[in-house]
Amino acid sequence: MELKNRYLIMRHGESMANLEGLIAGDAAAGTARYGLTEEGRRQATESALGCVDIGMLTAIRSSDFLRARETAEIVSFLTGATVTESELLRERYFGSFEGQPDSRYAEIWERDRLDGNNCQGGVESPAAVAERMTREIAACESEYREGLILLVSHGDPLQILEVVARGIGPERHRSIPPLAHGELRRLEADAAFLS
Repeated sequence: MELKNRYLIMRHGESMANLEGLIAGDAAAGTARYGLTEEGRRQATESALGCVDIGMLTAIRSSDFLRARETAEIVSFLTGATVTESELLRERYFGSFEGQPDSRYAEIWERDRLDGNNCQGGVESPAAVAERMTREIAACESEYREGLILLVSHGDPLQILEVVARGIGPERHRSIPPLAHGELRRLEADAAFLS
């Protein structure tokens, strides 16, 4: 089954949590705090302006975390495309690692590499993230036809979506280059994706 729509993915611009070097995946804090820095706003603006397809957007779907919403609003302002928030695009939940220094991501990613169902310390597993991100694509596929959809989300969820769309297991999400803050990419999907 081929996708009926084309997809762009965008990681939010630099946030206050990034600046402070914190892991911030809890929805209660993330939806209300840790918005974009000035640098994050610049990154989102430059990335959107540098994308040749951005003017053809059908819709923007965004995580409801503040840093993603603010990124999506910048793109919306530049393009006129409407933003719809989705909990399915939220940051990965990092359990007991929440609020810890971001240097601890390496521990989580090593456990992920060994087990796509890694949920040690209450971490949301790569498999669970893949399932909800795939549900977002399926929802877009039922709502739009021959559109260009921008998904604004977070590093881990977008990388997990990227590998799964290519037919690679979610545990291998660190095997592809990570998205920089504010980076936009085309989502390349394998023919078997969603089938």
